[in-house]
Amino acid sequence: MRPRLPRVLVAMLLAPALTTVFATAANAEPTGAAPQAGDLAAQYATASCDPGGPTATDAAIATQLNGQLTGKLAGAMNAYRVSCARMVTKAARDRGLAQRAAVIAVTTTIVESTIQNVAEMVDHDSLGLFQQRGTWGDQNERLDPIWATNAFLNKMIKLYPGNAWQTAPIGEVCQAVQVSAYPSRYQPEAADAQRIVTALWDASAPAPGAPALPSQSVVRNPISGALEVYRVGGDGHVHEKWWRDGAGWSAWTDHGGTGFTGEPAAIHNPAGNTLEVYALGANGHVYEKWWRSAGGWSSWHDLGGANFVGSPAATYNPVGGRLELYATGADGHVYESWWRAGAGWSAWTDLGGGSFTASPVAVHNPIGGTLELYATAADGHVHEKWWREGAGWSAWADLGGSGFTGTPAAVHNPIGDTLELYATAADGHVYEKWWRSAGGWSSWHDLGGSGLTGTPAAVHNPIGGTVEVYATGTDGHVHEKWWRDGAGWSAWTDLGGTGFTGTPAAVHNAGGDTVEVYATDGNGHVNEKWWRSAGGWSSWHDLG
Repeated sequence: MRPRLPRVLVAMLLAPALTTVFATAANAEPTGAAPQAGDLAAQYATASCDPGGPTATDAAIATQLNGQLTGKLAGAMNAYRVSCARMVTKAARDRGLAQRAAVIAVTTTIVESTIQNVAEMVDHDSLGLFQQRGTWGDQNERLDPIWATNAFLNKMIKLYPGNAWQTAPIGEVCQAVQVSAYPSRYQPEAADAQRIVTALWDASAPAPGAPALPSQSVVRNPISGALEVYRVGGDGHVHEKWWRDGAGWSAWTDHGGTGFTGEPAAIHNPAGNTLEVYALGANGHVYEKWWRSAGGWSSWHDLGGANFVGSPAATYNPVGGRLELYATGADGHVYESWWRAGAGWSAWTDLGGGSFTASPVAVHNPIGGTLELYATAADGHVHEKWWREGAGWSAWADLGGSGFTGTPAAVHNPIGDTLELYATAADGHVYEKWWRSAGGWSSWHDLGGSGLTGTPAAVHNPIGGTVEVYATGTDGHVHEKWWRDGAGWSAWTDLGGTGFTGTPAAVHNAGGDTVEVYATDGNGHVNEKWWRSAGGWSSWHDLG
């Protein structure tokens, strides 16, 4: 065991380095000369923020910011610091939060670590960009910028219900989360944090034409027999690419739009015999565009909204013969609008909530004859609300969980006759919970994993008779785990990839009798990998 230095000696040795760098609640006010921000990397060991390292764009943004910043980092930005701020900004943006959330988080990192992922315990057991103590998480978690930022944001949202953090002074919010001994240090850095986030907000978004692809962005169109992929590009337009047996893949088609954000949702509407696409506008409204074989594509229609964030979710409810549309509001509530043939679209209805932080997911449950709605809240739990003909909507029910982030995945498993729910936790594992009419909900089961992030994708594979789960890892690969009746769960299989980010998409393609998986790479391209019973998995194919 290493002998411990007397506290007075430790304080004398560390005082110069801690004068302005780390302002946590555990510190006593240090004395001595403060180091310049540019010297800090030489004084403390740091960990990378982006697994791929800083980019040329990071270096260019650093040069730009060095002519703009006026606070403690004036003239001290470099590619590494920008890469760290980029990951913090990305974590906030990927949750569908307003830009102000990223500004609050970056303000905190300026004060706590000068936007460096400090990898040694200089101040007590604090680590990382936010100088989080051991009570926040283990060492690997606190040194993971995405995990650390989400942990910060989770606490922020919990402390400011109803998204009150959007109007509270930035320094006040930082202090509420950090509980620092020096509360006055945050607000003076807020203006620089805004400049940094403004420079990075678009850079932290998916590359033009290639956002993350949740499973609702890929759909089989039974009218045309095509498999269709939709995405929001950096130009704010929705783009489409389709595959048809015998014809292969089309080129990308630009469907227009104005300032769309998040990811689109695409669904077949059997009541109207149309293919529907929904996207969220910069004004917080949901927009609709539909395709019919007789007339092709419509123009975009504004369906209204209430300051929605994230991405919309859509499902068809065969019980009511309705097309259902859901979105999360900036107030943390989920809202619903529905369409019925002959009646058109309803007004938006507030389904309540209060602290939902990500887009909802909706699924029809043929076992219970219900429409199910799931959303992750600031408490890290998944919450459920269901609708039944004649009974209407239930209250929200807390399904528990621990440190879940992002949107859960839901799928009906006809083999086990269960409704399956999957969520990724802050420990990098995927968890499963299932419902059966005879016994209700199971507890959450840890399916393992290593460094899995974002929302998982789940699909029933009728070819192999399996339920399959896919998730992107911090290694930039897509990983798969499957369940088969009588065999249970497989181990996780690494399906490879290069620099994949965000959420993968998975779908059964009846036209090719394949299971298809899609992921976005670091070059901003969508990649495809497919499985066929006769030959197993293909290699990854770049769709551009």
